[in-house]
Amino acid sequence: MRGPYLSTGGAPRPFRTLGFTQITGYGVTVAGVSDVGNAALDSTIRGALVDVALKMGGDGVIHITFEDENPPTDVERASDLSESITQVASGQGGVKSRSRNVIVTGEVIQFLPSP
Repeated sequence: MRGPYLSTGGAPRPFRTLGFTQITGYGVTVAGVSDVGNAALDSTIRGALVDVALKMGGDGVIHITFEDENPPTDVERASDLSESITQVASGQGGVKSRSRNVIVTGEVIQFLPSP
């Protein structure tokens, strides 16, 4: 059995809209390199969207958008990595982490029966 249809675009066939969803994921970027928690968008957010669609009796979520409220820049990632390496190597502290918040919205749909 395949899971619900998820897309940042439209649907591949006729549907009706059941409602809309908004999910906020929280997590951290560790040492400027790795996202942990819900900020690691891929599987966590995908799972949350599937859960919402199923609870609403839907077959999928379309027009999915992601808004990273505080994305680290490449310079911040490099700085955090450098600072983390220096602190750990000198025994003066741990790895630097930065909070992340990601808002995901989408339209929950139910496919119409084939004629």
